[in-house]
Amino acid sequence: MLALLSIIVSLRKIKILLLFGAATVGLSQAWAQRFYIEPDGVNYLDIANTYVQHDWKNAINAYWSPLWSLLLGLILWLTHPSLYWESTLVHFVSFLVYICVLTSFTWFLQELIALCSEQANWKPKSEGLTTLAWLILGYTTLTHVLLVMGGPGLDTPDLCVATLFFIASAMLVRMRRGVYGWRLCVGLGAVLGLAYLSKAVMFPLGFVFLFCGIFVTNDRKRAMSGMLLAFLVFLAISGPFLVILSHAKNRLTFGDCGRLAYAWLVNGGGTHIHGMRQLSEVPRAYEFSTPIAGTYPPWYDPSYWNEGILPRFDWRAQLRRLRSSGHEYFLILSARRALAVGLLVLLLFAGDPQCFRKAIGILWTVWLPALAALVLYAMVYVEPRYIPAAELVLWCSAFAAIRLPRLDTSRRLGNCVAIAVAVALGITILSETFGNLAAAAKRPHHLEWEVAMSLRQKGLRPADTVAVLGHEDKADYWAHLAQVRIVADLSADELPSFWEASAEVQSFVLDAFANTGAKILVTHAKPPAAHSEGWQRLNDTDYFALPLSNRMCRKQRTP
Repeated sequence: MLALLSIIVSLRKIKILLLFGAATVGLSQAWAQRFYIEPDGVNYLDIANTYVQHDWKNAINAYWSPLWSLLLGLILWLTHPSLYWESTLVHFVSFLVYICVLTSFTWFLQELIALCSEQANWKPKSEGLTTLAWLILGYTTLTHVLLVMGGPGLDTPDLCVATLFFIASAMLVRMRRGVYGWRLCVGLGAVLGLAYLSKAVMFPLGFVFLFCGIFVTNDRKRAMSGMLLAFLVFLAISGPFLVILSHAKNRLTFGDCGRLAYAWLVNGGGTHIHGMRQLSEVPRAYEFSTPIAGTYPPWYDPSYWNEGILPRFDWRAQLRRLRSSGHEYFLILSARRALAVGLLVLLLFAGDPQCFRKAIGILWTVWLPALAALVLYAMVYVEPRYIPAAELVLWCSAFAAIRLPRLDTSRRLGNCVAIAVAVALGITILSETFGNLAAAAKRPHHLEWEVAMSLRQKGLRPADTVAVLGHEDKADYWAHLAQVRIVADLSADELPSFWEASAEVQSFVLDAFANTGAKILVTHAKPPAAHSEGWQRLNDTDYFALPLSNRMCRKQRTP
């Protein structure tokens, strides 16, 4: 009994140590990125502010899901941070959600370990991995996957989705173990509803979870009743937003993000109803001051500016996209090759592929939602931050299907493989963490804040409007911090043609920017020496500004 107690205590200490290490990695990443906000994050913050200000008209958005903005809005309303510390607060909230990911994965892993130990009929006189091997493999892989995806360094809802995905998966495993009741069904429906509010892709995936829930028990009648209850709860939580969204768009929709992404990335675009207003032909400049709010209106609500674009199935284009997604999945798998090698070693030692196939078949209700998530993303676009939970569930399902001979040698081999995999993944984890710690230890440099304050010193006030020359695919967080709106821009691709154009053409474009009401033109590219007159550097940054107020109301003539 004392020996058993010592094993339990040591495993508990190992688990706490692994969780503490994962939390430390996440905290260092969040602190290192505390002053950085992505373009997506700017829009979530803008929507969060509409909630705080009760601006419900601009809060309804068909592209960005509401839960993350609601959470940020609640935190902003409770804490009232200064704009300087706003990004730090966002990453602190991301870190708290990161802790929720660790907690939800812990529950999923516990349920899966329990299911493996209860399924003795998979193969007589065999056993799965030891609890020690599961802990080392599980938490090391989780930390590695979350670190690569961005973890709490992100300012997007992907960690919320991962948390809810793990919880829903844990509930399915618990049902598979025979723990089946109405509370669990209600909980599953609620989790899936919140997952949809976190990201629209979870709406179709919610039905995959519900479908799997029908087959987790042999009592099909009871399972059907339970999943009907779960569906009603799912509908009660997701339905109100779905109705509001459909009413706002005058068509049935659960979100336009996937629809537009498919049209852009698979079909190559299409014809839209609204579109931005073109100010000049060569170079192409655009204005978009009305009717959409936000720091950068074209990205605040892409569903408005791209209204009318309809996705269409084209099997050649779809195959090209699947090939591109397959390449991305190969890169993700390559980053986890230590796991693949460890799995292969255990499979070769087990020496019974038939048993592995049988076990994988038994676990299909666990891994099918994860596989469905990978397929949905593969059809449109794949990024590591989209799929951490789905990837982890698939890896865990594969290791759970391994049945080793019931020998001391098998246990030692399983533990050694787990340690070897952890060491291989740990090298990347330590390297990235030391880099984050080094960045966090440096004197903080809030670039976006310096740009914003320099613009304030030049006379810009909240609610003023600006234009951007050489707009890049990067955050406009400086504009959010200055509390100004970008109402016109010329993209980075068009910047060379602008500088190479005649003085008359350049003057025409600048006058067009001025007549949109923009007070200052901002660029992140240093103007050429021949065209530097009037441009002012913003503090010690690489940003430059050109006042436009003296060009207002000039007569527009095509040169």
